Amino acid sequence: MDSNRKAVLEAWLTNLCRMLPEVQRAVIVCDFETPGDLTPSVSWPDAAFDSGDLCIAAKLATSRKSPVFNVQQQTPRTRDRAEILVAYPLHTKDEVIGTVSLSMLASPRQQDVIVQLLEWGQSWLQLVLLQQDSDTVPRHADISVLQACLHSSQIRTSANAVATEIARKLECQRASLGLLEGAEIRLKGISNTPGFDPRTALTHNIEAVMAETRELGSLVIYRRDQSEDVGAVNAHWHLAQAQGADYICSIPMVDGDEIIGVLVLERNQKAFSTDNPGIDQSLLDLLGKLLVLQQQLELGFLARLKRQLGSLAGQYLGAGAIRLKLLTIGVLATCLFIALVPGEFRVSAAAVLEGRVQLAIVAPFDGYVASASARAGDLVEKDDLIAELDDTELRLEQLRWLGQRDEYNKQYRSALAALDHSAARISQSQVAQADAQLELIASQLQRVKLVSPLDGIIISGDLSRLLGIPLERGQLLFEIAPLDEYRLILNVDEQDIVYVHQGQTGILTLAAFPQRKISFVVQKVAILHQQDDVAITYRTEASLESDVVDLRPGMQGIGKIYIDDRNYLWIWTHRVADWVRMKMWAWLP
Repeated sequence: MDSNRKAVLEAWLTNLCRMLPEVQRAVIVCDFETPGDLTPSVSWPDAAFDSGDLCIAAKLATSRKSPVFNVQQQTPRTRDRAEILVAYPLHTKDEVIGTVSLSMLASPRQQDVIVQLLEWGQSWLQLVLLQQDSDTVPRHADISVLQACLHSSQIRTSANAVATEIARKLECQRASLGLLEGAEIRLKGISNTPGFDPRTALTHNIEAVMAETRELGSLVIYRRDQSEDVGAVNAHWHLAQAQGADYICSIPMVDGDEIIGVLVLERNQKAFSTDNPGIDQSLLDLLGKLLVLQQQLELGFLARLKRQLGSLAGQYLGAGAIRLKLLTIGVLATCLFIALVPGEFRVSAAAVLEGRVQLAIVAPFDGYVASASARAGDLVEKDDLIAELDDTELRLEQLRWLGQRDEYNKQYRSALAALDHSAARISQSQVAQADAQLELIASQLQRVKLVSPLDGIIISGDLSRLLGIPLERGQLLFEIAPLDEYRLILNVDEQDIVYVHQGQTGILTLAAFPQRKISFVVQKVAILHQQDDVAITYRTEASLESDVVDLRPGMQGIGKIYIDDRNYLWIWTHRVADWVRMKMWAWLP
């Protein structure tokens, strides 16, 4: 980096740190290609400090090609300010200059203002570098005007300093500077006049000149001896007559398409050139932006709010901003529609289908599974074989009791032959016991084959995975539900259960058939609740109004119960209002 450019960057960084609020450290990094640690090209202040975090932020902003804004930590001195780290890439139309990185104490809410100041500071730097390229050396007079702008944080002091410096530079008897305030331009500074009374005739005449210049929208140069009609510059004529000025030059300061301020110059004997009044227009526009920003920073919260509301009202009441007006009309119409037009208030709840009748098949005795021909999900008809239990032990037990019965019969006949009546009665009782055991075994053998008690679907049970595993008597093996009789179970949230009553209708949409709308009627609202990990719900039963094919027990979906007609504003906000009402009840004494 050559010495001239480095001197410009040092001067620019010094003035930038004076312009921004409470800058602690600042660097400009221009060389990111050198491997290893980054070294700042320019730093502020001159005292040694650790610039590692500033250089890292500068590298990040360069890679992103956008500003980096990071709140480091709150300061113990104030509650609304924090240490803020800002990195901003600097570039011109033709080249990348580098990246400026600063650490300052400011409010995080001032992020937009800080970025705007850095943007305008970049415009100032571009102007100085352009002059350096064209004139070889910087124009120190322009820099002195910018330094005067940063002379103080108060707008009147800065405006007086700028007006004094411009008057000295252009050899004027008086220079006056005004800024846009609301709908009018107000005088903010007069050269060599630290304090002026806004009620004097001079102030009114100068503000009239500024208003006239703003109305014309261009540079105005007035000569006291001009013979042309002065109707268009009547305010300039009055100021010249009142103050005895031979020449008056008023220059508008522009931000985009809007005039934000006016500079009024008064001079005797030496006329102003129409081609070059003595001050660069881009420099003057930059001055206007900086002063307007200072003016905005001085405003309190209520004043800024009033200014923004006034600007917004001006856009609405003016001739332009058609899109904004149409958008506002659309938003207002939407709000009125939401607040006034009624809609269907419906309570949503998770829903699941259950069979109206569910029959269970249990193990008839202790034993083992011999074979399984059906399992959960299979469709079955009445008396279809589902599974078969192992009857080996029952067959052996039956043979054992048959042998016992034959033995008891022999004993009975022997007792009769011997006329032993007591022994005969005992043997007869034993024969009856053996017959009872054989009948029990016969009934168990009849239940070895497990058959379906109805036409339907097996909703639970799979004995194919229990082959060879012992079963206990009464153990649940299968559950079967019919395919043409269902009931709908709605799990209604506790916040909505007060709206649900028997006889209300609704619409069901199942996950398996999202395109179908199935009507239902509420049959029973549970009194007892059930609690899961998410919320407390109440089991509500409903019946389907029409038969729908392809339904299966266990299907899930969303059911919506129609309550009544209410306006959309209440429908969309009643949950939030209820939550706020409960929190207020809990917090208030």
